[in-house]
Amino acid sequence: MRRKRPKKQAGRRLHPCRPRIATQPSPTTTPNERWACASERCSTERSSASGNVSAPSPRSTSSSRRTILVRAPRSPRSSSAGRPLPAGARNAMGEGMTSAPLASPAPVRSLAPREHGAYGQLGLPLVAALAIGRPGVAAFGLTIAWVAAFLAHEPVLVLLGQRGKKARAQDGPRAARRLAWLGAAMALFGGVFLVLAPAEARLGLIPPVVLGLVVMAFVWRKEEKTAAGEIIAAAALSGAGFPVALAGGVALVPAAVAWAVWTTAFLMSTFAVRAVIARAKHEGRATLVAAYVTTIGLGAAAVLLALRDMLPRAVPIALAPFVVLSLGVLVFPVHTRHLRRIGWGLIGASVATLGILVATLRGA
Repeated sequence: MRRKRPKKQAGRRLHPCRPRIATQPSPTTTPNERWACASERCSTERSSASGNVSAPSPRSTSSSRRTILVRAPRSPRSSSAGRPLPAGARNAMGEGMTSAPLASPAPVRSLAPREHGAYGQLGLPLVAALAIGRPGVAAFGLTIAWVAAFLAHEPVLVLLGQRGKKARAQDGPRAARRLAWLGAAMALFGGVFLVLAPAEARLGLIPPVVLGLVVMAFVWRKEEKTAAGEIIAAAALSGAGFPVALAGGVALVPAAVAWAVWTTAFLMSTFAVRAVIARAKHEGRATLVAAYVTTIGLGAAAVLLALRDMLPRAVPIALAPFVVLSLGVLVFPVHTRHLRRIGWGLIGASVATLGILVATLRGA
């Protein structure tokens, strides 16, 4: 009985015991024919210099294991004799069954701070401090020094190994150079502030610097993400605007009121976000109760003190956006997948608080 000729399908070699082959023929495949089989007992791999390969005889393989041969596409590059094949191409003996892709260059790690909420906790109080006063060279110099100190946070973490040993080995030299440049900027513009600022502003620099050192202690102990670490970091970042406002000619009380408003607002938002995360992780109701007590207690205290003329009327009004947002997040069960929306809501509340503070405290 005449044996049927095997069928051909372009672009793929098929075999009864493995209908699909994982790797596609490469454009640089040699003109030699190749046989592939997934079974260890079937040795049907052949090669020929002329490119004409006959199918295996019935003695070596049964009819139920008939091999189908398809000629691989021929590349003009591979026809040149003596030219080395690129990485991933198959050689004449059929070695290298899997084509290894060329290694792409690793992306460069960013040395910008990853804590996106910290950008607003530093930037908005600085903008408010500059807006409510009449800033000069000293105020702008201290602002640049604060920004340089904030940008040095990520290089410090890389050098301390907080981002992993691999990041320290790969990006350690680059982080050291970045830290050196930022340190020079801090020294230069901080020196300008110390020389040109009034004595009251220089004394006002002490509290936020002390809080910043406490934050560095938390970073060293890897406790920056704890509740206490986040609260102290928020107080330190919002306090950066206090000496800037004093350097801009703002009186002590309005500058302190602005700092207190920002610290209280960020305290409410911190507890609200942590309550959302704790609710999603089923960690109990302690964080949720603490968030309720903090938001309602601080909001009520601001209203009572303002009614007794112990605080400016602007304080409860400026805190109102954060009180409303925090209570809304606590009352309604918000899932953690909506944390980005909560972040945008916090940005909107911060902008509203900024406008209220500038409108009420400007020129004070």
